[in-house]
Parts: sequence; C-alpha cells; structure tokens
Amino acid sequence: MSRARWPMECPMSESLQTLKYLTDFKCLAADCPDTCCKGWTVLMDQPSYKQLKKAMQRSSVSEAKRFRESVERLPDNQLSNGYASMRLDANGNCNFLDDDGLCHIHSRYGEDKLCYTCSLYPKVFSRRNDVLHMTASLSCPAAARLCLLDAEAGGRVKITTAELPRDNLLGKDYSLAAEGPGAEIVSVITDLFFQFLDFDEVPVASRLFFIAQLAALLSEGYADPEGAGARMAEDIEAMVNAEVLLNLHREFSALQTSPMEAITLAQKFLLTRVADNTAGRLKELLVRIVERYPQEDGGPDDSAARMVRDYQDSVAYWSQHFPERIDTFVLNLCRNYLYYKGYPEFANPLAYVMYFLATLSIIRFLLFVQPQLLNGIENDLAGSDRESALRLLDDTMVDVVQRFYREMQHNAKIVDFINRELAARGMVNLRFAAFLIAA
Repeated sequence: MSRARWPMECPMSESLQTLKYLTDFKCLAADCPDTCCKGWTVLMDQPSYKQLKKAMQRSSVSEAKRFRESVERLPDNQLSNGYASMRLDANGNCNFLDDDGLCHIHSRYGEDKLCYTCSLYPKVFSRRNDVLHMTASLSCPAAARLCLLDAEAGGRVKITTAELPRDNLLGKDYSLAAEGPGAEIVSVITDLFFQFLDFDEVPVASRLFFIAQLAALLSEGYADPEGAGARMAEDIEAMVNAEVLLNLHREFSALQTSPMEAITLAQKFLLTRVADNTAGRLKELLVRIVERYPQEDGGPDDSAARMVRDYQDSVAYWSQHFPERIDTFVLNLCRNYLYYKGYPEFANPLAYVMYFLATLSIIRFLLFVQPQLLNGIENDLAGSDRESALRLLDDTMVDVVQRFYREMQHNAKIVDFINRELAARGMVNLRFAAFLIAA
C-alpha cells in the first residue's frame, strides 16, 4: 500500500496571516503552570519517527530502550491518523517528560527531532480560499496570557512561512472544507468579521451583534441555495457601511434582552461538568465555585439565585473599574476564534457564531463567579489597590480560559454539551444571539 509522504514540501516564501501576539510567543518550558506533555495522546508522523529512532539508537543502549518503551507504531489500518503515538505513563505524562518538567527529546536532541505535532503546538493553521492563517490554542498558558490582555495582541499581521521557527512546518493541507453557498468568499467574510470588531464607535456588545446579524443573513443562503451567492454579495455590500452599523447598534440597544438565558446555560454547564470525574484541571476551578454556594434552607434554587446575584454584581464591579481590559479580553477571544475555526466547519455561519457566543457566555460566567474576584469585591480591592486588583483580574481571566480550552481539547463532552444545548433550546437564531451577548 502506498503512503503519502507527510509532511510534504511547502514553498517557504508563502505569506501567512497571524495575530500579533504570536510573533512574541515563547514556550514557558519548566515554568509553565500546566504542561502540554500530559493527558494528550500525541500522534507522530513517519519522518519524525524515523529520525528520532535513529538518533536515540545511536546515542546509547538506554536511550534506544527508552524509545522502544515510549513510542508505539500504529497498525496499518490506523495510519491515516499518524504513523506512531507517544505512550503515556501511569500519571498520564508523556514518557519523554523528564522530572525537571522539560521534554527529553527537545533538551537532549533539539527541536528538529520533535514530531510535527509537538513542534506546532500551540499553533493552529487553516487555509481559507488562498489565505493561510495561523493562530494558537488558548489551552496553552503562554498563548492565553499573550492573547487576552494586550489591546494590540489581536491585531492582524503578515509574516512569511520562512519566519517560522522550523523548516517545513506547513507540509500538510490546512484547507477548510469550504462547501455550500459563499464557499469562495470565506476569507472575505472572515475579514469583514474582523472589521466589525474594530468598529470602535460602538460598544463591544454591538460589534458582536453585527457579526451575528451578518451570519444570520448569510445563513439564509444555506436554506435557499438558488441565487444565494448573489444575495450574499448584496448582504455584505449593504453592511460595509458605517451608517448601517450605527443603525444596527441603535436597534440592538433598544432590544429588550435578558441575561438569564446565558446565565442558565452557564449554570447548567457548571453543575454538569463539576459532577464529571473526567473534568481535569477545569474541575478544580468548578469545585471552587460550587463550594462557595452550599445548599442552605432555601435548597438548590436559593444557591443558584445567590450565584446569579454574585455574577451580576461581579460583572458590574469589575467592568466599572477595568472596562477597557474586559473589552480587550472579549475582543481578542473572538479574534482568536475567527482564525482558530472557520464557519465551513459548521452547518451554517450563524451556527458558527452561536457556538462562540455560547462558549463566551460560559467563560464569562465562570470568570466572574470565581471566589478570588468575589473576595476582591468584598474588600473593594480595586478601590484600595488598583494595581493588585488588575493583576488579580488578569491572572483569573487567563486561568479560566486556559483551563476551559484545555478541557475542551481533551474532552469531547464540552463540545457535545454546547452543541446539544444550542439545538435543544432552539438557540441558533438572532434573538438568542442577542440574549447571549447581553450577558
């Protein structure tokens, strides 16, 4: 059976669009509060397998033995997923993770001996039409901190693939499976979503509503494909107008929206996941929240009501003292998502946007009911020590997002929960988009 060689050759002068924070990215190595060398079954490509095997066999008998014990060849019928996989020890650690918290392969043999999966992480690539995008998984603590806290971090920049730290990292096809109406303009629509986020004449909530509005219009073409391309072009042209956006902002501001839909979704997520023994580091964060709300005479409904009140008070307090930082957090989370996923991966553009809004509402809830932020309110930390308060908010934002995305990548139950709840509640529509944004 013939096998495609991977990674394939890639022209190293190709231009690449990325977000500014990734130009400053550097692995924290042993100083990382988490490790990407635990809990993941890493697949290894054939060239990496062969060069690492050769290097370790030439090094010593003990190194050759460690290779045999740490890497497992996959059966031929599983080769579409990779050539081999890294074994994990009894604690879920990669067998190449040394006691000092460093990767044995990287520290002893150099980065060029890493498999492509490890070389790329946390970077993620996707090609939309003729545009190659690079972003990062926010399951990486270093990437999350760089992305979420700097107003300039979500800015788009161009680099060349020659600027990547290792040759030939882009040897596989990262094209999104663009099908359906408007498949030929995926990159144009992504660009327009970014332009909406940059429209700073209106609040961030209105900018998210612009994205949902356009996604809803584009999704109509999926229900009625005949002539959809022309209608999409008209919808896009109509919305690239400042006056139209300002009118949409006024319409959104006048809507009678309630945050309770989003809060109910987030509370259900919290209670469902805290009972799951597979929730990893995220569970530690969820347990801290639940333990703050023991059931008293009023029962579970009273505990839930107190949690909602605390959430709303926390949003008001931290937004009053650090509105720009929270806006940056939301905007850059959205920008990263736009490069991380593309709407061709979903049933239609609105489903793509709703998935993000549901994720955002859960993250926001988990953030603002964190005990350390609630304790900061009780002590009026922002009033007495603004620098410490901002540091606390920053650290908590990074920690919540990193744990959430780490668990999302490890556990399909989170993705299933979000998709199931959106479908069960009939939430894939513009009305519910407004409710999620309002939270």
